Amino acid sequence: MPDLLGPLVAGDWPALLDAVCDTWLIFLIYSMLGWASESFCCSVKQRRLINRGFLNGPYCPIYGSGALLCVLLLSWCTQPVALFFLSGVLCCTLEFATSVVMERIYDARWWDYSKRPLNVQGRVWIGGFFEFAACCTVVMLWLHPWVVFWVSCVPADRLWLVAGLSAAVFWGDFVVSHFGAAALRRKAERLVEAARSRMGALVENLRNAPDLAEVANSAELAERLYDIARSRTHGARHRLRGIRDAAAQIPSRLPSMDDLVDSFHRSLSIQQQRMIDAYPTLYSGRLREFVDDVRDRMHSSDQE
Repeated sequence: MPDLLGPLVAGDWPALLDAVCDTWLIFLIYSMLGWASESFCCSVKQRRLINRGFLNGPYCPIYGSGALLCVLLLSWCTQPVALFFLSGVLCCTLEFATSVVMERIYDARWWDYSKRPLNVQGRVWIGGFFEFAACCTVVMLWLHPWVVFWVSCVPADRLWLVAGLSAAVFWGDFVVSHFGAAALRRKAERLVEAARSRMGALVENLRNAPDLAEVANSAELAERLYDIARSRTHGARHRLRGIRDAAAQIPSRLPSMDDLVDSFHRSLSIQQQRMIDAYPTLYSGRLREFVDDVRDRMHSSDQE
């Protein structure tokens, strides 16, 4: 790992800048390796290409951060078993903290392990612990020397240029992704408000129209139809016609949610569609049902 403290203490600014550039490139390599592995696993599970990650480019910063933390904090540990468990704890702590921060910023759950065994608030789980631990052990014992070697192959006179350009692209992507996610949150909030308004109108319509309430209650409707068919009493045809006429009025008299979903879908940018596609558990509760519907419509439109 590049020495950052020595040049800082000595006031050797060119050497410090070289060390910062080396560290940045190491972080970027691990971020890209993490993106590749996670996108591959998600694509295999979904049986289609998934661009996994909060950012648009081919990198997941949480993997680069986890790898750097392990290299910086656990370089003293050479015993594989101890390294395995310590790196698992460190990476799960990072994942938990990242989940909390991103949920508070964007009001969205980007990943959810609530249905996985031995999870903590759905943010981390035992399987992730072992996956991170195994990967970090491989990084620390075998991969990291190769990564340092790859970075050292960058010519000294081009190191600042390569690091600077890659940092500009990365942080530009971060800004675009941040504003895109923030806009997605606002659109989702408007969707929730519109859905609540529609549901309020639905309740009011049913309250003021007993004929629609009768049709809307499928269990009650089935029971009434059964009674009519069984009794064959005088006026049964008239009663059936009344139910049929009331049912025909439902599309025009009750608010539909389909146009809300269509409107929400049309308002999404390509980046926001990618985020919804990459994170199936992005939202929770009633909003997740709408987002799932939007995701299904995106897939159906792609197939067409």
